[in-house]
Amino acid sequence: LFDLVVIFMSRIEYFDSNKRRAENARKTLYYQHLDAELQTVRHVCLQNGFPPLQISTIMDEVRRKFLNPRPTTSPQRQNDDYSLYVSLPFHPSLSKPIKKILGQHDIKVTHSSSTTLRNLLTKTKTTPPSYLTPNTIYEISCRNCPSTYNGQTYRPLIDRMKEHERCYRLNNAYDDTTDRIKSAPAHHSLTTGHDIAWNDIRILKTVTSRTQLDLTEHAAIQTRNPLMNRTDRAPKCSSLWNPILPKIAASFKATPSGISFNSS
Repeated sequence: LFDLVVIFMSRIEYFDSNKRRAENARKTLYYQHLDAELQTVRHVCLQNGFPPLQISTIMDEVRRKFLNPRPTTSPQRQNDDYSLYVSLPFHPSLSKPIKKILGQHDIKVTHSSSTTLRNLLTKTKTTPPSYLTPNTIYEISCRNCPSTYNGQTYRPLIDRMKEHERCYRLNNAYDDTTDRIKSAPAHHSLTTGHDIAWNDIRILKTVTSRTQLDLTEHAAIQTRNPLMNRTDRAPKCSSLWNPILPKIAASFKATPSGISFNSS
């Protein structure tokens, strides 16, 4: 009988979705039949040879449970109880605290992995040619002297190189109306008679964002000292960046751009 009572209460507490019914059943059992049921259970246990001390201990535990019930923790929320759902990449040390914090604000967190079978087996995008790459820091060299020019462009590299070459070919490296040099390599070639290595243009670095171009070009000019560059036209960066300029410069790797012109 005691086992039946325990099973009955357990089923009410854990499998009945109506909490009020479970609470009412517990109160009814306590107020009406608790003492009588416990005496009946004690009598049955004694007849079956259970130790009296063990029976008394169990009876005391049952009375304590119903007389002074422990506060129960709030049941686990159902998926449809959340007002917002968010999927985050899994991180061994951060995912659990983040899930706990967001759960307190009515946000359900699920975890996802960026590594999928599709990503491992397929590659839908092809790598474009280097001369079509935007957001690059490039270097143009002179064939007759050590002078170089370091510049930046957020457009495809070939577009900016065509502008430099056109200024040289049309003898239009200097703009009289604005008193401004439009192409330092073309101006160097036209004023010194030197030949620019138009077919040996190098890419020093490709950055992911246009906002990184000024600082990266500044690092190239400060560490490589290209003689064709005009310091008054160089991007202005705070001296606070100076400690990391060598680190940025260490990432430069001059690679061929693949651009070819007929100018000589």
